[in-house]
Amino acid sequence: MSILQITGEQLKSLMGARGRKRLAILIGAGVSRIAGCKSWDEMVEELLNLCGEKKENYPTQEIPAILGECKRRLNENFYQVVEKSVIPETEKLDKVYKPIMKILFESTNPVSVITTNIDSCLEMLKLFNGRSFDKDRLNPHELYMGGIFHLHGKNVKSAILTAEDYNNFYQNTNTTKFFLNNILGSYTLLIIGYSLREFELLKEFIFLNFLTPGDRRSPYHFVLFPSDEINPQMSELYKNQYGIGVISYHKRNESYSGFVDAIMELCEKLKPITGKEGDARHVEIS
Repeated sequence: MSILQITGEQLKSLMGARGRKRLAILIGAGVSRIAGCKSWDEMVEELLNLCGEKKENYPTQEIPAILGECKRRLNENFYQVVEKSVIPETEKLDKVYKPIMKILFESTNPVSVITTNIDSCLEMLKLFNGRSFDKDRLNPHELYMGGIFHLHGKNVKSAILTAEDYNNFYQNTNTTKFFLNNILGSYTLLIIGYSLREFELLKEFIFLNFLTPGDRRSPYHFVLFPSDEINPQMSELYKNQYGIGVISYHKRNESYSGFVDAIMELCEKLKPITGKEGDARHVEIS
């Protein structure tokens, strides 16, 4: 039984971008959870416990604001918790994450992968001949050559985590602006691994800042969301105002398996293709 709600037009657009070598993937924390990394909520809960606080005390604050408060109060202990949170579990990494990612990248054949994650799970896949870039090396000319681009960094101590980090990075960095303008204007993004709450935050910084009205073709990018997080009105808003088509899926239960099933079904619909030998985009799983 299908759990994915995707239209023929959306599939055609994704396949067309793939065929033109203009499809890139934007990966969020939900994908790393498949490998056993902690979620943002789990990490925040641990940090607040160290502060002697509870998340209920911050009902209206976004995670970056809470992280900023925890960083101020915990100093080095803050980084130790974050570092521990992004370490994958070996069994989940090898038996679940790597096989799923192999299928995903073979079926989409992305030009590059952009991620807001600071873990090294993607590097463990040996993608793009090991080409991986930190946030201070975001060169749009490298996109077509293939690589993993860590938009928020891959070093815990210099990563984009707090509200102050977000504001400084997206508003004051010309390199970031140049990189994002090139991605959003030249490539179709398939966005995977974000909850609606996480993506709404990212949308404010990226899609509202770096898309001009003329760029908001409908839809030009695609995001995978569970259907219980988004309603038809919001889907239309995403499509018409931001040029983002919503591909939704039904959760089979409360477990995380529905997300994995959705990825697998999407890959099946995209008809997996295998990169040529020697292609920089060929996936090797160690």
